[in-house]
Amino acid sequence: MISDSDLLEGIKQNDRKAWRELYGRYKNPIGNFMRNWSCKGPDFDDVYQETMIRLDAKCHTISLEFTLKTILIAIAKRVWFETLRNRKKYGTLADDEQRIFSQLTQEEEVKPDSADTFVNPYEEEAFDITSKVVEAMTKMRSSDCADIFHARYWYKIRVDEVAEQFGINYNSMRTKIYECKQSLKRLLQKAGVKFPTSKNSKDDE
Repeated sequence: MISDSDLLEGIKQNDRKAWRELYGRYKNPIGNFMRNWSCKGPDFDDVYQETMIRLDAKCHTISLEFTLKTILIAIAKRVWFETLRNRKKYGTLADDEQRIFSQLTQEEEVKPDSADTFVNPYEEEAFDITSKVVEAMTKMRSSDCADIFHARYWYKIRVDEVAEQFGINYNSMRTKIYECKQSLKRLLQKAGVKFPTSKNSKDDE
């Protein structure tokens, strides 16, 4: 199977084979994911098409710090949010879409490009987005931790949805996130980052 990096390179070159592979590979997985947000049928077809258009527009600025699937899901959720926002604006938002719109609105309060931090309310540890974090996460690539962190904390995707992306159950993902955070903490401590003393050791999920 073509790797994400080779696929992205083909997209940048406007290779038709790469586009067909991208479109077919991710349509069903992302369709399954977006059904959790009541985006299905013709709505999803429109959202997925727009997602491809937006990926094309920004492909030359994308670096694969996380998977193409994660990138596409983030774009698709944004497109769906904008769709629901327009329906609300023009008074065509269905009753069953109101809850979804409210959830997405809350997520939009923290933008993906904001100066956000990883916050653990139980351990009272804040992981700033700094060069040390980026360097540490680069060292964690082989364990999927970097992709999980991007999905969970950068794009604010819920734990159950991250679990679905990675094909494992909810409890396993909670454990995985905890283990990844401990690994990241150890790497940062080696780099000289100091953490406040904590009374608790519970996971923040």
